[in-house]
Amino acid sequence: MHRLSIVARLKVLIVLLLLGLLLAGCAAATSPMPVAVATQSSSSPLASVMLTPSPSATITPASPSATSYATLTATPARRATDTPTGKPSPSVTLTPTVPPSATPSPSATASPTASPSVTLTPTAPPSVTPSPSATVSPIASPTLTAAPQTVSGVEGESILARNQVIGDYGRGFSYGNEHDDSLKQLGHTGFFRSAQEYLAGNDLREGILSRAAQLDAPNGPELGAIPAIYIIYQGAISAANASGQDFLLSALAVHEYIGGADFDATHMDPFLPQNLGRPFLIFLDHQLGYGGSTPVTNAIKGMLPLLDKYPNLHFFVDPEFRVTDEHKASIPDGELLSPGMPVGHVDAADVNQAQRLIQAYVAEHGLAAWRQEQGGTAEVILGIHQFQDLNVWKDKPYADKVTMIVDKEKIERVPGVTVVFDYDGVGAAIWGGARVKHERYWQTMDPTAYPLLQQGAYPAIKVFPPNELLAPERYDDYAFTLPQLAGQEPIPGVGRFGLAGDDVAPLPRVIIIT
Repeated sequence: MHRLSIVARLKVLIVLLLLGLLLAGCAAATSPMPVAVATQSSSSPLASVMLTPSPSATITPASPSATSYATLTATPARRATDTPTGKPSPSVTLTPTVPPSATPSPSATASPTASPSVTLTPTAPPSVTPSPSATVSPIASPTLTAAPQTVSGVEGESILARNQVIGDYGRGFSYGNEHDDSLKQLGHTGFFRSAQEYLAGNDLREGILSRAAQLDAPNGPELGAIPAIYIIYQGAISAANASGQDFLLSALAVHEYIGGADFDATHMDPFLPQNLGRPFLIFLDHQLGYGGSTPVTNAIKGMLPLLDKYPNLHFFVDPEFRVTDEHKASIPDGELLSPGMPVGHVDAADVNQAQRLIQAYVAEHGLAAWRQEQGGTAEVILGIHQFQDLNVWKDKPYADKVTMIVDKEKIERVPGVTVVFDYDGVGAAIWGGARVKHERYWQTMDPTAYPLLQQGAYPAIKVFPPNELLAPERYDDYAFTLPQLAGQEPIPGVGRFGLAGDDVAPLPRVIIIT
């Protein structure tokens, strides 16, 4: 069991001791397309500030109470980014209910008597499918073998050259308590209560092994499908601006507090190749927060030691929640700073430095051969999320004027590291639906604009399936199907994905279900 430091415990306690309401606002409109303002609430006691993959927050002081504990009634906002202007920029208004002696600063010293435990009352998960019952039934363990299979591929070639990877994204598994709704709002992984359920499925959702098999079936022998999981390892939070504040909350802290769980034991170890006996990839997602002038490099540096234990481990970073020096300097000390407001960015020089850091670490520790022997991959994948790109409608007056990856065309190919660009905009009807999402993905993955996509980098896409716990603008109006993502069926009235040809968008090699 991980033991949290006082600072880490206080980070969690402060978030749970705040009361608020999620509000969403839009970025300034520069397009004739509609701009939405969405407001949504939930009875869940965990707000998006604590577990969020997308929104940010503001704090409004209120009368303190020494005994009341806040319920954060907020729903995380999915990216409504398929408009040329970007997406709504949601915020969470938080009302402290802490004693007068406490402050909303994660670096404060906690008093043992001022931090009572929160009792988690088990509740049945709500129904989120047409099924009349949402009760999770026990699932038989999938058949596993002792010896891990080797991930197939050609020597020196990325596994993505001959495979698609598919997995669910989120803050992790739920625990059958009052936090479940928040976890389900924050990603598809929240609909499962354990690694076993994630693999095999439950009454709410189909397991990842079955979905990977369905993706593989239409691909034929030319292209395989590998199951995966994408976990937010360091999630962005809003906090009072202060020296040393990184505006991040770790998965270790979240799961120990809300479920009394060891994150590695519940979310990482079960997916080791030797435990599964089959290829499987683990992606840790880092939302960057404040990391100085080289946030990607600093984020990767903190996760590198995990490569020594997990031969199938890979990384994603999310520029949206990067806090720049300029952003930090614009907020007075002690006032709330919200990552993602404005949307952050990273640059090619930082990405290249991070790639070389991975390359050097793998070489120094002799990990490439070991990773392959253990059923993993010699390469390490470094993915970058984005929904703003200078190539989107670049010749139109409503073209994207900013990008989340500055000098994207200058990102280098570093041996041993495979770069993945993920388009993670939402295809809600208000933002143009599937047609606009498909078009923006295509423009973001244009190999003419970004030659690395022809030289060893690969495209990825996030799919936001319907989720009745969210407002309609927070998920895809039409979620692409597995045969469509495999390039075997057209998207009605839109187009298609494919391996080659000027009339098809590049086939996504990494698929992230959120």
